[in-house]
Amino acid sequence: MTDMWGQPVESGRARQASLHAEHARPYQLRGITQAGAPWTGTPASSPGRDRSGRPGVAVLLLVGGPLLGTLVSGGQGPLFAVCAAAGAAGATWLCSRAGAWWTVTAAPVVVLLVAMGVRLALDFGTSTGATLATGALKWSANAFAAMLAALAAALAVPLVRRMRGKGKRHG
Repeated sequence: MTDMWGQPVESGRARQASLHAEHARPYQLRGITQAGAPWTGTPASSPGRDRSGRPGVAVLLLVGGPLLGTLVSGGQGPLFAVCAAAGAAGATWLCSRAGAWWTVTAAPVVVLLVAMGVRLALDFGTSTGATLATGALKWSANAFAAMLAALAAALAVPLVRRMRGKGKRHG
């Protein structure tokens, strides 16, 4: 294809690829780092072991802990709080540093949604509008302790990582 002056013109995809190649850093295209060392696949910003390959397991733990606790204890009590906290801590432990903050902020919401969803499924068809609203308030109040436990457990994991990392550097 040529333009009105007879010069060759690239197609849309070829033009995008050439623009990307012009603006990309040369070391990114060759598969080596900026310092010239071969790329190992682990970014320099994530110290310690690479936790970024297990998001599915982290989500399973984050949802599975409260789900197990809700099914066993009915969405209330200390067993529900322990299962929710264990699931949140396990999910946060498996995540990278950036992913850990997603699990920390999501843990209380996931605990509430799982507890409410399971209780709603168990009481489906037996409750009417007014009793359902009253029941939802009661279920959310019962889930509050488990939400706090999950949040505390999820917050403890990055703090433990930070303290362990500082001890290694200074000791």
